[in-house]
Amino acid sequence: MQSKADQVSGTDEESIETPRLMRFSYRSEYAHPGDQEVLRAIGHSTWRNNQRFKITGQLTFENHSFVQVMEGTAEAVAILSAAILSDPRHGRVVVDAYHEVDARSFADWRLIGFDEVMSLTEDQAEVQNDISPA
Repeated sequence: MQSKADQVSGTDEESIETPRLMRFSYRSEYAHPGDQEVLRAIGHSTWRNNQRFKITGQLTFENHSFVQVMEGTAEAVAILSAAILSDPRHGRVVVDAYHEVDARSFADWRLIGFDEVMSLTEDQAEVQNDISPA
């Protein structure tokens, strides 16, 4: 007869569901050109949310435009993509991809093109302190 511990850690591996991984990518125009504080706030909220939801990918800001690729669980990507699509700081949003993937292509999260508005070492440390456990 199996103990309860044996039953829990037994060979019924098929019953353990692996969360579906999704990839979402989009392009948008920065709706507040010249406002460095708004851009900095976007960098902060992106870093905070993506750490909290265990998102990998990158957000690039160049020539007043954003390009972002994010990967994570279906639930996390749905929450964050809905927030982005309704965010007034993004104009003319074009969704390039929203689909399931077998594995992540990105090992971590990166912000590219935010150097002028964020000192990443200081700001990331500040944002890390703001993150509450999920």
